[in-house]
Amino acid sequence: MRRCVWALAFAAIGCEGLIGADFGHGNAQDMTDAAFADEAGANADGAAGAGNGDGGTSSGKDAGQTKKDSGGGGGGDSGACRPLVVPCLDLSDPKIIEVPTNSTMANAIANVKAGGTIQINGVSLGSGWKIPAFVTLHGCNGAKIVGTISAAGSGAVFEGFDVPGSIVLNQTGFFTVRWNRFDGATTDPGVSARSIDALVSAAVTATIEQNEFADRPAGIVADTNYDTMTHSVDITVQNNLFHGVAAPVLATRGGLVGKITSKFLHNTFTGFTTAMGFYSLMDTPTVAGNIFANGTNAVNGDSPYNLSNGLLFTCGAGNATALSGTFANGDPKLVDAVNGDLHLGAGSDALDHVPSGSLMPSVDYANCPRPVGHAGVVLGDIGAYEAP
Repeated sequence: MRRCVWALAFAAIGCEGLIGADFGHGNAQDMTDAAFADEAGANADGAAGAGNGDGGTSSGKDAGQTKKDSGGGGGGDSGACRPLVVPCLDLSDPKIIEVPTNSTMANAIANVKAGGTIQINGVSLGSGWKIPAFVTLHGCNGAKIVGTISAAGSGAVFEGFDVPGSIVLNQTGFFTVRWNRFDGATTDPGVSARSIDALVSAAVTATIEQNEFADRPAGIVADTNYDTMTHSVDITVQNNLFHGVAAPVLATRGGLVGKITSKFLHNTFTGFTTAMGFYSLMDTPTVAGNIFANGTNAVNGDSPYNLSNGLLFTCGAGNATALSGTFANGDPKLVDAVNGDLHLGAGSDALDHVPSGSLMPSVDYANCPRPVGHAGVVLGDIGAYEAP
């Protein structure tokens, strides 16, 4: 049996509106622009690295799947792996402020401390909230992000939401986006990691991991612009599921000083037009351990990339040049790709290909350990799921 540890990091985020919820003790006055402007960062003790950028199938499932994960193959004991419906945190922890039970969103942002958590319990966040530095925004009980929200400073974490809206990362610092489900018809990407403001330097470092992107036009975008100051994005995209997303990943460098460094590790893509698009990049992207199935092209663009342990099934490689490595062709035997179950089935050609130490994350989408190995061979599996 596979054993996993699910570790929760605590921090908090902010927003312009709470939508579709009966707060009981709350009212619209608490949600005005003046109440939540940019004061959140100043209220987070020890906040550092904040900028002032432009920040401004499983249909109906919460933040990924509906049950604890089975760890692969569509079966098995799920108890050791992280619950894919993210639970609410215990409010006996004084670092947790829950909205709407104990606070309005505006007051939570004003009062949360660095290392604390704002927990959104069963309500929706609209556009405009900015998450304070070193705070986690934690969603549970069907909490949603229906508008565009961002981070006010470094160290913000976004986790546990259904996101028909989008998350923008455009401040100097490091950020984590995990355990969410991005869906909906908006043309905005689910996550935008960018440094595109003319008069503001930003060096954005983002880890986007263990999320599900489903049935929306765009998944993750990294881009830069302008010719002076600092405009850089360092992005790691690992252990994510993409199904029914036309353009899952797009990286575009603009401006003389623009710099994008990127790693795309052990994701599973199905039902796409172009899974990855790389344009005008000076730093070579790393593409390792990914499955590309039932789509049109795996990697397009004018920028070459380094490839390892990539698996194609009923799709083309694309027109971008792989400087190293070649794709294998084979059937990953995804359990039910049409409905978003991207576990590896019995006899999958994705099993047992990746040696330890070869850019493989130590856990998979469900936070279960890699590699498991089968038939006495200790090699990891290609894609977001490791089979048991």
